[in-house]
Amino acid sequence: MVNHPSAEVAAPPPWYTQTRVRRWIWIAIVVVIGLAASTLFGDVRQLGAQLRGFGWWAFIAALALAAANYAIRFLRWQLYLRHQSVSVPWGSSALVFGAGLSLSITPGKLGELVKSYLLRELHDIPATRTAPIVVAERVSDLIALLLLAVGGVWAYGIETTFVLAAAALIGLGLVLLAWPRPTRALVDLVTR
Repeated sequence: MVNHPSAEVAAPPPWYTQTRVRRWIWIAIVVVIGLAASTLFGDVRQLGAQLRGFGWWAFIAALALAAANYAIRFLRWQLYLRHQSVSVPWGSSALVFGAGLSLSITPGKLGELVKSYLLRELHDIPATRTAPIVVAERVSDLIALLLLAVGGVWAYGIETTFVLAAAALIGLGLVLLAWPRPTRALVDLVTR
């Protein structure tokens, strides 16, 4: 009896199961029913007038800016991967990056650590090499928010004390991250 490899049935990829497909079908059905109900029970004329008066150019501009933001963030992700000497195909990297974005609403965006997990599962890259990338992304996001806050405070002439205090605190945190020896000494001093 000869065993042919083609006779074996390959299992579907984990993201494609009948249960998940059914779940998405039910979600689509609920959305369609919700839209139909809002159209039937709402004032269709008023809804049409609101849609015609809506600033679609602003909507398209907002979508374009959001897409540009995510493209720049993806390029930053690729730059960090290259800096860590992590070689991942662009397509796979984009999927991992997108999965991380889906969890960016978690507190401190810690859900984005799923990127390290996915890279470990998909490409056998240790999380110890990729988790610092997620931390670096958060630090650079924090610096960018601080710069935006300083710009807003300057543009509107608001009291700068709180923003400067936050900047000093963040700067101190970055210094402590950059130099472990003084950080350990400070921790030892505080915990005595």
